[in-house]
Amino acid sequence: MILRSFALVVVIIFGIQSSEAQVPDGQEAPPLESLLREALENNPGIESARFREQATEHRISQMRSWMPPTLKYQYNRQPLGTMDQLNFMDMHVYSLSQRIPFPGKISARVDIERANNEMSSFNRGDDEVQLAANVKETYYQLWMMQKKLEVNREIQGLLENFVASAERLYEVDRIGLEAVLSAQTNLSKLRTEERTIINDYNKMLVMFNQKLDRDPDEQLGVIRTLPPEEIPQNIEEFERGMLAERPDIQAIRSGIQMNEAEIRSARREYYPDIMVDVMYMQMPGGMEDQLGAMVSLQIPLAPWSSNMVTKRVSEAQSERSSREKALKNMTTMARSEMRQAFLDIETQLDVLRLYREEVIPNAEQTAESALGAFQAGKTEYLMVLDSLRMLEMFRMEYYMAQAEFHKAIAELERQAGIVM
Repeated sequence: MILRSFALVVVIIFGIQSSEAQVPDGQEAPPLESLLREALENNPGIESARFREQATEHRISQMRSWMPPTLKYQYNRQPLGTMDQLNFMDMHVYSLSQRIPFPGKISARVDIERANNEMSSFNRGDDEVQLAANVKETYYQLWMMQKKLEVNREIQGLLENFVASAERLYEVDRIGLEAVLSAQTNLSKLRTEERTIINDYNKMLVMFNQKLDRDPDEQLGVIRTLPPEEIPQNIEEFERGMLAERPDIQAIRSGIQMNEAEIRSARREYYPDIMVDVMYMQMPGGMEDQLGAMVSLQIPLAPWSSNMVTKRVSEAQSERSSREKALKNMTTMARSEMRQAFLDIETQLDVLRLYREEVIPNAEQTAESALGAFQAGKTEYLMVLDSLRMLEMFRMEYYMAQAEFHKAIAELERQAGIVM
């Protein structure tokens, strides 16, 4: 009897473990669409991209302007007469100089900046696509962790009932002490896993808040539902949309247009700019003032400076060829990654159906049957523990498969370059 009382004290002490952390709070999480809008409006990276785009727009206006004119003033004082009788003649010269670019040079430079502006716009669009996909993937990951915590606590409740039954059976010598201790050990392990899930959830939540430019400690709330488990379109439609809309591919196309404008601009450098000078000379001693003009030309193809022009054309042609190859490579890779994403979606859809229709119902029935048989003294405690652990594992795997399915959809949208 003393040994039995001691054993019960050990069981009670061994079972005093609990988790203080609360995750998540009871408030329902905002809809995913609302969170996406918040991220696209507030994310600092997206705001930075918008300002970069505005900067390129301002450069277009700059390129349309001529260089500012140069206003010069010159004062000359010339001696007259002999050393015995020396006089001075003061002359004032005012001049205005303006460099006039050869026709077509300014328009070519404007075309360069306009293509650069389009490239900046598409790069911002790509940043938005990447952000939206990342927000969705993190959102689904947070949902999965909430579900894992829900399953963990549900299994803890079942196991606590099992421990209570085991203690009663132990009191009447129906089972040995090892059954109670084994059940309590499994319960303690579940509580340890609960703490790990909570810790991982909170770290993931900090990352999620950073994408939305929120306070790191702001709570999300309980995610009640996910979007329907549907494949949105067939792969051919997605490929057509990708080639037409994907921002990073469009950015490379704009880069090719910019290189072509750079080639035109470089070839225009073969032609000289014109420098026009207008002078007004204020003559001394009652002499008549004079007005003059001068026109000068650059010689861009002089032997000692021609490389500056000819190599600039070669540089722009090489840049264009590089981007054309990059466009082909990116298109090929995008098609391959999109098909892989489709395969992942179809696989996850099959896995979900199997879990929902076969695996989970069988595991639940097995656990209920084992627990009832144990309470009636018709089965061993190990059967109950195994069935509960298997039920926990299968439910968590099911929620992981759901999260992976929706993450695969987000990846498909990323590959297509769309925000849905």
